[in-house]
Amino acid sequence: MFARGEEISICTRAYNASRFAESQATLEQVIADGVREANLFDLLASCHHRQQRLPDAVRAMSEAIRLEPASGLRYAHLAQILLEEKRYPDAYDAAKKAAEFAGDGYFAYKVRGDVETTLGMLKQAEVSYSRAVQLNPQDPEAILLLGISQHSLWKYKEAKTSFERGLRLFPNNARFHLAYGKLLLDPGAKADAGTQATAVSLLERLDTSLSEAHYELGKHLLRMDRAEQALPHLEIAAKLNPGNSRIHLTLANAYRVTGWAEAAASELNLFKTMQGEGH
Repeated sequence: MFARGEEISICTRAYNASRFAESQATLEQVIADGVREANLFDLLASCHHRQQRLPDAVRAMSEAIRLEPASGLRYAHLAQILLEEKRYPDAYDAAKKAAEFAGDGYFAYKVRGDVETTLGMLKQAEVSYSRAVQLNPQDPEAILLLGISQHSLWKYKEAKTSFERGLRLFPNNARFHLAYGKLLLDPGAKADAGTQATAVSLLERLDTSLSEAHYELGKHLLRMDRAEQALPHLEIAAKLNPGNSRIHLTLANAYRVTGWAEAAASELNLFKTMQGEGH
């Protein structure tokens, strides 16, 4: 029989290796042996969630909260689970609760920002991400999401500052290069030709498997009346991310401009179909 600490370590390793059923079984045995700790139920909730058993996940997470009622982190984990399961109102309630607890760190605010973004509450999301960055200035995800929320609100100067901060701290993080390049190519940013050239260079240096980079390059080239050059990027973007309707719409426009009427009609029909399906 393993010691309790060793059992918990085994559960964690199994979970991190995506052996969720194995981790769950060991956790349930530890709990059956009389050990009732919030961390155990938190991990058990994650095991259920990864196996698409939401009611079991919520029950386990509720028990973790009952055992540790003053922990914002438990509510944040519950909010994350509910968000991934598209239970948005419940996720928002849990995220708001998570942020009420002082001293529980940036994660509660980051999750709240994630839920607010999903619900279209962009101003509130900016506030949440800003607080997350204040609490953890070295977290790349919080900095990136703050910049993206600022960009969505047309706060170009603030977004530029956030992305440049991220690039200084994490120069090899491709997501910052992508977000910064996208910002600089946004007509609302009113970047000069030299700055736009820098943005194009940033995107061209990114991993060729990044659909969004090809899409932003193609969209920019199309806007600059360079449809022939835009087409290869847009075609790659559509191949890498075929479920994205906006890529198909932009590709349809590029085909139309270059005289490929049949291909344009096909892409436009695909866009309309996907819009009807909510993509």
